[in-house]
Amino acid sequence: MSKALKGQYYLSVTDFNILQRGVIELYTKGIKPSKTPTVIILGAQPGAGKTELEILAVEELACNVVVCNADTLRDFHPKAQEIKRNFEEFYPEITAQYAQEWNEGLRSYCEANRLNYILETTFSSGHKMNQTITDLREKDYRVEIKILAIHPKFSLINTHARFEDMKFKENSGRLVGKTAHDSRYFLLAPTLYAVQIENLYHKLQLYTRSFRPDADGHMQGLTLLATNPTDSVRILQEEIDKKWTSEMLAYFDDQCQSVLEMMHKRNASKSEIATFRNAMNSVYPTQLELQMSLAPQADTLKQTGSEIKRSRGR
Repeated sequence: MSKALKGQYYLSVTDFNILQRGVIELYTKGIKPSKTPTVIILGAQPGAGKTELEILAVEELACNVVVCNADTLRDFHPKAQEIKRNFEEFYPEITAQYAQEWNEGLRSYCEANRLNYILETTFSSGHKMNQTITDLREKDYRVEIKILAIHPKFSLINTHARFEDMKFKENSGRLVGKTAHDSRYFLLAPTLYAVQIENLYHKLQLYTRSFRPDADGHMQGLTLLATNPTDSVRILQEEIDKKWTSEMLAYFDDQCQSVLEMMHKRNASKSEIATFRNAMNSVYPTQLELQMSLAPQADTLKQTGSEIKRSRGR
């Protein structure tokens, strides 16, 4: 993307701040301060289904909670629709910095006013996540984490299904590329390991998607795997590496067929369809293989975690 294009949609400090106030006003309306404020951090790769975790988290906090998700703030750019219409490919890059900064401003407002909030992340850096948890605890927040364990081919097909649905409804969409999806997936287990080693959170829960047939197809739901486990990485590995059931196979096949049908309806190019087919035929290493390759790093993290705990007198 050229500097000229990015400059074309530059927001002045004044405009940015006006929009920031709008974000805060909209997202915090009716939310009351809490005597014991809580942050629920949601973690999974793109397409895994963090929205369902968000719904669960909102229910747990009795709807008195702010959802902080930078992706939902992109459209606050006053020319968002024009960008999507004329420069769809560059929409994420043009809006990313503004959305992130608006999200940070929203979080800061929540923390200053002791509001509960939900923080959606891809859980892709152990160091940054531990620092975030430390900062929150210093502000007297209770920190809970919900991780979603799902095979990468399910989350990958979901990113395509979401993109095609947006193209159909809005004539534009934001596709998470396979490289970006995979890089975040590969970092999920190392981040979880690093977070559990330091054990700074109050509660950690692992979930997975459940697949159950109904009259219209194969529906997805949530299943709780464990609460505050001592071996969260093993649980993650076993869940992702498990053999697919007939319901899982049927869901994946249905989603692939649905995406292909939508691609044909919008006259997607042959190369685009071929790229999708190749992605769906990808062979991922098992989580066990990934974790074995990271064993030396895990030993280092474990040693560091022990040193940190000793320094804290734990």
